[in-house]
Amino acid sequence: MTFKTRIIELLRHTPLLQAFSPQQFTILLQHSRTHYLKEGEMLFRQDEPLQEVFICLSGCIKLFHLTADGHEKSSTSSPGQNFAEAMLFTEGNRCHMNAAALKQAEVLGIPAAQFLAFLSESPAVLQRHEPAQQTHPMAVG
Repeated sequence: MTFKTRIIELLRHTPLLQAFSPQQFTILLQHSRTHYLKEGEMLFRQDEPLQEVFICLSGCIKLFHLTADGHEKSSTSSPGQNFAEAMLFTEGNRCHMNAAALKQAEVLGIPAAQFLAFLSESPAVLQRHEPAQQTHPMAVG
């Protein structure tokens, strides 16, 4: 199996993308880009505008922010896991956390505007994803 085929299969089994139609899935992939991150490299920073939602393809991504009392709250995203999509529904579509590679990583970035457009056409995607967001350690500020 080629690398590209493995990535497509990984994405087809990603809960965030499973409810999209095959045509929507293909269009999302065509408009997406891959971010290649070195260990410690930042993908995005807190308070930046959110331009993409992400799926970890390889490596490990640390999602983190400081609480009001100065403690770090963090979680990780590994291959096949999506992250940052919940921030699309916050005021101003701004990142409320940081994301950095714990080790060399590849991350697929799906344009937020395209994702939201398809989401409005496919509410099943949101319904399937809501329970996962409610239990995600970074879902509660």
